[in-house]
Amino acid sequence: PNKNIKIISRVSGVKVNDSQDIDGMRSFWSQFVDQVVVVNYMPWENIYENQLSEDEIVKETCSQLWLRTFVWYNGDVNPCDSDCLSHFSMGNISKKSLSDIWKSSKYQDLRNKHCLKERGTIFPCRNCIAV
Repeated sequence: PNKNIKIISRVSGVKVNDSQDIDGMRSFWSQFVDQVVVVNYMPWENIYENQLSEDEIVKETCSQLWLRTFVWYNGDVNPCDSDCLSHFSMGNISKKSLSDIWKSSKYQDLRNKHCLKERGTIFPCRNCIAV
């Protein structure tokens, strides 16, 4: 094991409305963890039903494709936590290593489509507003 690796603890919160005491949350948790992060709520529940108009479709590349991946309870690996139905299942960690899945041609193809501004042709990315 590499003894130079530092584990970072993080508390994440979601701002749903202006009545939340975000400063209080940060103040409380910052004494216990390395990072306190609060993001604005993004309505992901309707990602499969959303029908964005051509003007509403986000053209920017989704940064999450290079930053994180998600492993579900059954070992399926998804590039996006908004895709709770696993349309983008990239593989399963019981069959391939996480590293191999991360570097796979299937993952690279999805990243390339985003880089080529083809997000509007990809379901469910077409309906997502994350960047």
